[in-house]
Amino acid sequence: GPSQPAKGQLQVYRPPSGDFSSFLKELSKILELLPKRSVQIMGDFNVNLHANNKEVNEFEEVMFSAGFFPLISTHTHEKPGCNRTCIDNIFTNDIDKSIASGTISDKLSHHSPIFHIFDNMSALKTTSHSKYIQYYDYSDSNVGKFASDLDKDLSENPPSSLDDFISTFKANLDKACKLDRPKISKRNPINNPWITGGLVASINRKHELKDDWIKAKKKYCLLNRKTKCENVKIACHCKPCNTAREMHTIFINKTS
Repeated sequence: GPSQPAKGQLQVYRPPSGDFSSFLKELSKILELLPKRSVQIMGDFNVNLHANNKEVNEFEEVMFSAGFFPLISTHTHEKPGCNRTCIDNIFTNDIDKSIASGTISDKLSHHSPIFHIFDNMSALKTTSHSKYIQYYDYSDSNVGKFASDLDKDLSENPPSSLDDFISTFKANLDKACKLDRPKISKRNPINNPWITGGLVASINRKHELKDDWIKAKKKYCLLNRKTKCENVKIACHCKPCNTAREMHTIFINKTS
């Protein structure tokens, strides 16, 4: 049979006046030849995913059956006198590696640029002893800053070519998300896929509350360390001591 193409990206454009049935047949043949992982298909499909009609259903059936899922759900095309539509998209068969995706507002055309940030874990070794080198921090705040700065940069300095856009995109991504020093850890997305930023924050908060509870067992107010209380857990009602008393109650209930 035909050899499989290299893993990566495919660009697609379907003319709005083209034969839709022929498009689906050709698309199905291409999808059968693609690798089962690490592929992104992007472009202007001229199929409005916000509509509910036969064409959309047939198109989604072809993509879903091949294991490809859309990453863009907002409108991507808008022009005077017409409704907003979602005709540009990025499809991937490796949804677990997707970190962020969306559209960027600009003044260049009726189409909004679309983007996808994904975590390339294919370079990681699968052994439990492998170390994970983290170069970027894609926290919610960093991604939000990246999107805001990029939108502002594109509005003030519209790119004249695709290379200019890529350079602007990378510069803003590095500025907002790239770490000053890479982090090296044995805890990686393969060994500990359930570790998230929110879970780490909750763990750290738990340790803070435990430290406050331990300190509250002493006869000193947590708000003013020089002030002695007869019994902190009963007499003092400042916010830190109240929190510590609540933690003490929870601890007693769980151990009794």
